[in-house]
Amino acid sequence: QAHAIPLLLSGRDVVGIAPTGSGKTLAYLLPGLARLHGADKPDTSGSKPSPRFLVLGPTRELVTQIEAQAESFRRSFGLTTLAVYGGA
Repeated sequence: QAHAIPLLLSGRDVVGIAPTGSGKTLAYLLPGLARLHGADKPDTSGSKPSPRFLVLGPTRELVTQIEAQAESFRRSFGLTTLAVYGGA
């Protein structure tokens, strides 16, 4: 987190490899949420709101874990979250 967050806040791309439970999800969610919070609100008059931050996960379980993390912080930023996944 200490290395990734400043790079992500500056707009750089980051590839992170770390053990489970080390805070990777939070390391990319917080800068993304902070950028959305500081950005101008899109004009949605007469239209449906659209996604502004997309996170892709490889499995249903990981997607629900990511969404739970995002949900715990989204209120502070005045945003909503939604997990979408497919499969049988």
